[in-house]
Amino acid sequence: MRKKKIIVYLYNSLEEPLIQGNIFLYLVDAAKSGKYNFYIITYEQKQFELSSDEKRKKREELSAINISWKPYSWSTGSNLKKAIDFTKALSFIWYLRVFKGYKSIISLASVAGAYAYIYSMLFRLKLYLYQYEPHSEYGLDAKLWTEQSLTFKILKRLEYSSARRARVISSGTDYMRNRLNHWKIKGKFFKIPSVVDHNRFVFDWSARRSVRQRIGLEDHDTLVIYPGKFGDLYYNNEIGVFFKALLDESNRYFFVILTLTDMKMAQDAMLNNNIPSDKYLISSASYEEMSEYLSAADIGIVAVPPQPSKIYCSNIKVGEYLCNGLPYLICEGVSEDDKFAQETNTGVTVKEFSRSEGAKAHENISVLLNEEKEELVNRCREAGIKYRSFQFLNPRFREAIETL
Repeated sequence: MRKKKIIVYLYNSLEEPLIQGNIFLYLVDAAKSGKYNFYIITYEQKQFELSSDEKRKKREELSAINISWKPYSWSTGSNLKKAIDFTKALSFIWYLRVFKGYKSIISLASVAGAYAYIYSMLFRLKLYLYQYEPHSEYGLDAKLWTEQSLTFKILKRLEYSSARRARVISSGTDYMRNRLNHWKIKGKFFKIPSVVDHNRFVFDWSARRSVRQRIGLEDHDTLVIYPGKFGDLYYNNEIGVFFKALLDESNRYFFVILTLTDMKMAQDAMLNNNIPSDKYLISSASYEEMSEYLSAADIGIVAVPPQPSKIYCSNIKVGEYLCNGLPYLICEGVSEDDKFAQETNTGVTVKEFSRSEGAKAHENISVLLNEEKEELVNRCREAGIKYRSFQFLNPRFREAIETL
């Protein structure tokens, strides 16, 4: 049987949780079927970069399951440096197309999608835009650029043009399906929200007791967890405002913030809102440790502002929370996750992160957490499996790559 050869172009590091807990799950499973050869191209950031020996071992491990890997160094800074990143892979993708018979390319998210679109035109590759979302509009809503800026105009044009060229597009919401239909896009659309490894994210009573004991919490304390970023596309000081509003309603709240890069911003958000130091923990956790922290928590936070473009996003944390048996709090108008929380009774929705909304949220959180813990865990887990789990979404991804 002739294997289908597909380039996977990622403007990320291979070991990033965004990759390992997302598209990499699909690629490994598909490669093990023996029907595909994948060549993964990545841009390695220092915080995730492997040593030479680790890279060698990783290549051997991947090669055994029909996956090859080409890592480049990731350039920080200006658009010029990003253009340099584009040229790094140019000749190599030409080589794969001409001499190795690779005829398709998959990209993840907007920047990689723009580059893959250009590569697909230059080398006549069939294009699959995975997790297609309007990052140009995300940046506009977050005031990272203006509608008149060159960055916005170029990125917006590339997003539109890549969608018109793509043979396959997947995204997490019906909002995006409707937009593509309005544009009369000819490529086949698959609704694939952010996936979760449901075997990794599982509630654990032992982990719950251990983590809470280490922090110093009692059974009746309410642990609110936020494993995420501050600023840009996410709330910043508003997280502190919201947490303080909850704390004013009940002294039993405790906040855990897990972040790899934004510890200073997290600390500032707590200090600026006069949250006592014995009421929060700011730390970091590996992808492997995350399920333990989620088991210890009582509710998870999605700190995405309800801006117009955010109906198109698909937040990976929602699936991780749910599969781990944890309800979540989210703003109305963010993805389809707000409606899902209401329909399945697995979360709390607010209009925004503000003092008034925090006070209202406390009442709804209290009602939700008054249930028996095991009953709530089971309901969230069941909803997560049917909404975001690998076992549920993998057949859609497999059909998508078969369409190439």
